[in-house]
Amino acid sequence: MYLVGLPNPVLWGVLAFALNFLPFIGAVVGAFLVAAFGILSFDTLGLGLLPAGLYLTLTSVEGQFITPSVLGRRLEMNTVSVFLTVIVWSWLWSVPGALMAVPFLLLLKVICNNVPGLATLGNFLGPRQSSDAG
Repeated sequence: MYLVGLPNPVLWGVLAFALNFLPFIGAVVGAFLVAAFGILSFDTLGLGLLPAGLYLTLTSVEGQFITPSVLGRRLEMNTVSVFLTVIVWSWLWSVPGALMAVPFLLLLKVICNNVPGLATLGNFLGPRQSSDAG
């Protein structure tokens, strides 16, 4: 955001960080906010939409390629369980719940993988890694 001249680039970085915890809608919400602010900040519509396009492109590349390649082998999760968890926690606690949904789910998965009676739920949430067996 700094390179394209959008005011408050640190704010947009913090916003991108926070919205990164919303796996399905975070990038879209962030791009919409950046687009609205960019349109209000710049003289032309094309220049105003440039930061939003850059934001959406970078968050898409990060979310689709970088993060899965780094974390994908270690934190495999059932997509349906992630989606349902985000919906339920969003309904319960609104935005804070949506931001905390995936970390709560990962915590539950780790607990299930280490408590024999919860192994079935742990298998539903994601496959057990051979390095987790112990």
